[in-house]
Amino acid sequence: MPLTAGGFVPLRPDSPYPRWRWLDSPYAQNRHRGGISATPLYAKRRGGVLALASVHGIAHYSGPNEDDYKKPDIFTGGLAELVAELTPCSVVCNRKRVQSINPHAGETLIEQQLKSWHGQGLKYMLDLHGAKTDCGFDVAIGTGQAPNPTQQMLIERIMDYAAQQGLDVALNPQNYAAKGRVTLTRRMLDVGLDGVVQLEVCRTHRNPFAGDVKSLKLVTFLKDLCQEVNTLNPK
Repeated sequence: MPLTAGGFVPLRPDSPYPRWRWLDSPYAQNRHRGGISATPLYAKRRGGVLALASVHGIAHYSGPNEDDYKKPDIFTGGLAELVAELTPCSVVCNRKRVQSINPHAGETLIEQQLKSWHGQGLKYMLDLHGAKTDCGFDVAIGTGQAPNPTQQMLIERIMDYAAQQGLDVALNPQNYAAKGRVTLTRRMLDVGLDGVVQLEVCRTHRNPFAGDVKSLKLVTFLKDLCQEVNTLNPK
């Protein structure tokens, strides 16, 4: 389909943008703290061996003090849910700003859920994050360590599917390598889930409004990647 001025395309009837916006609306409530009546965690188990996670779809507590919180990686909560529907695969996301999702306060609700699913056969997890506009990449892979063989397999598939959509990928760039002790990727590696990587998505590709073609390429990349990974048969 030819692009119109500014790199936008007319929305097709099957466009993912309206669904993405609708799925993200619970995360945007109350200045990205989640709805007052919302549950802290959204989790849906589907068939297959992959789960998507969104830790920072809301501005959650992230420190020892009451006023310590991380700014939201906007639209990542809805993005995780959207791709999980399209795949389909399992998904788990923080949805409300409460202390039980503070990684500095101990084991988080997301960790507990993923550990439970790991015991039920979950083998892979993609941890979706959002990078700033001038980050220097479209998507960054963070492995939290020197890549293990399972992570290396994921890296190769990520780079292949990203290339098909013309996306620039960086591997473990500074500040986006998931090496902090409280990152979800690092913590799940520590409990034996080898097939986990962090995916940082540039802000330029996280726009579910106006039909931006960059965001459509991102969704297509993630859907195609997840459909393969979700059906892999680990040795």
